[in-house]
Amino acid sequence: MHTSTYLLIAISLTGIGGCSAWEAPVNPGDTVDVIAVSPNEATYEYTTRFEKIELPYTREEANTACLRRKLHAGRQTIAQTTFKRSRVTYTCE
Repeated sequence: MHTSTYLLIAISLTGIGGCSAWEAPVNPGDTVDVIAVSPNEATYEYTTRFEKIELPYTREEANTACLRRKLHAGRQTIAQTTFKRSRVTYTCE
């Protein structure tokens, strides 16, 4: 084998270059933390890179919390708290 082939194998095995084949699959809710739930709003924090699966999950959870007062989760506010985490707040309407 050539040196470039060894380098390519090493890069593939270490995940350099954004390869996520070695990561376990993430299910909705796996990276969500409940920050606060009140009668008027619900706030959750999640891993930003899984936003597409976590936002629908947090909306369902917020709807469940808001339904206790016969309301639904309305407006949402999203803020990135750190490089890897984001926070979403839903207002019960």
